[in-house]
Amino acid sequence: MQFCGTNMKKSGVQKIIFLSGTFVGSDPFELTRWIQTVAPIRGKMLAQVLEVSMKKGINSFVQDKGNFDPKYITLFSQSIGNSLGVKEFVWSSANHHFARIMGAIELLELLTPCEGKVLLIGHSHAGQLFALLTQMLSSSATLMNFIKILNEVKINSSELIHKIKKLKTLPIDFVTLGTPVRYQWAKNKSIRIMHVINHRGEEPIGGRFSGLATTRDGDYIQQLGIAGSDVISPLKLHRQLNVKLNEFLGAGVDLSIFKQSIKNRRRLHDLGINYLINYQDGGKIPNYWKTFFGHAIYTRYQTMLFHTELICSTFYE
Repeated sequence: MQFCGTNMKKSGVQKIIFLSGTFVGSDPFELTRWIQTVAPIRGKMLAQVLEVSMKKGINSFVQDKGNFDPKYITLFSQSIGNSLGVKEFVWSSANHHFARIMGAIELLELLTPCEGKVLLIGHSHAGQLFALLTQMLSSSATLMNFIKILNEVKINSSELIHKIKKLKTLPIDFVTLGTPVRYQWAKNKSIRIMHVINHRGEEPIGGRFSGLATTRDGDYIQQLGIAGSDVISPLKLHRQLNVKLNEFLGAGVDLSIFKQSIKNRRRLHDLGINYLINYQDGGKIPNYWKTFFGHAIYTRYQTMLFHTELICSTFYE
């Protein structure tokens, strides 16, 4: 780990930011957003307290199973010699388009002050935030479509455009862990992308669902988090915005499209380097809770060294 940390530093990496995926963030069910709509003044303060408490509770319950908990972040930083800025970025983690758009914008704001190379490591749908970020950094047409929708929630579009212009030349390395094949990635000379997927089988396609209970064929959640698999937001405005975002991001909540997409069993992303890794977390007896259907292995302490070495051999050798 120290050797990798030294290589990262020599390669110009200044910050490493970890992102967890859906349902393990600060407001996975949008409870705090709902409170703010009911009580705009007092609700904001209460929402902040609830978000912190909710994330602490999730960290305590889930720990390192499909979640970058604070202990993981601290251990990673210490093991590479405390030589780089290492932190976790926490977003709402709600499972729909608009929540991911807002997460991507909040991430963009976090990156704005950065001047050196940044390494972003995201588990599960955190990778969709990365894909959205590449779209905003690379396509003015896509950005304008997003801004039309963001204007409805009073996002300052001119300020957002200014921040994006500043970040267009920032070197960013994206690493996704178990991210479903969903949002499109956009090319940019300043970015590099690699995807790591838990997989067993000779063909680069997802497994048969007869092996779901024993995690026979790898990461089944990576296969399931596809178009049409979103959750309906409890907030009316967000539901309305998600309908509009379907036009640019594909189906959000749509059972028929979900059924159709799941037949494709897609593993590989169109842009970036794809690594299919056999983590050997399959079993002969049901182990879905222990492995979370093959989706939990990426954030476990025991895979930290492997992933760090893989990232370094790909980007910083």
